[in-house]
Amino acid sequence: MKETAFQLALEGLEGLTRLHTGLEASEDWPSSLDRLQAEVAAVSRLSAVASPSAVAGRSQLSPEMGERLDALLASYSNRIARIELHKRQNRMELASLDQKRDIAVSALQLYSRGRN
Repeated sequence: MKETAFQLALEGLEGLTRLHTGLEASEDWPSSLDRLQAEVAAVSRLSAVASPSAVAGRSQLSPEMGERLDALLASYSNRIARIELHKRQNRMELASLDQKRDIAVSALQLYSRGRN
């Protein structure tokens, strides 16, 4: 494996991860699909560079590179947990809005019947 190619691919993915983590923290979700597609491409580049040495595995990496990969994986775990929490909160909010809509529709129907 070429250390420099691997390092460049890893740096690209780390940069995207930092940027996207910041955007997600500020709840800038509209462009999340584009962000994820960019990360998928960065992961693919990293995998392509790493694949020739996959048999040797992590032992071929410098300790610094191993630590960076560990930090990146931990970052993804944290982001996934935050995304899952956000999804649950959105589902609860949507259920609450559905209930309020149903109450409003019922009230309007009662009001409409009362006027006829």
